[in-house]
Amino acid sequence: MRIEHILKLARISLGNREKKELEEEFSSILNFVEKLKELEIKNVKPMTYPTDLKNILRKDGISQTENVSFRSQKLLDLAPQTKARSIKTKQIL
Repeated sequence: MRIEHILKLARISLGNREKKELEEEFSSILNFVEKLKELEIKNVKPMTYPTDLKNILRKDGISQTENVSFRSQKLLDLAPQTKARSIKTKQIL
């Protein structure tokens, strides 16, 4: 394997010992991939997730209760500066 070419593409400089270790690791990975290619997967169904668990999501919606409005106003009252029912902050960009 041409480890120098990969290192050049990644713009990484390594010592000889590190190059040797990386080359061994890459070889090990590629050997494993070759073993995986030998598997018979013709009758295996593709899967999206490793488990059958489903995520339970709630429906998005806007809450217009008095409690939310009261909390919003309380937050605005605590802010040092406000503008049009928004908290005014220093410009950061």
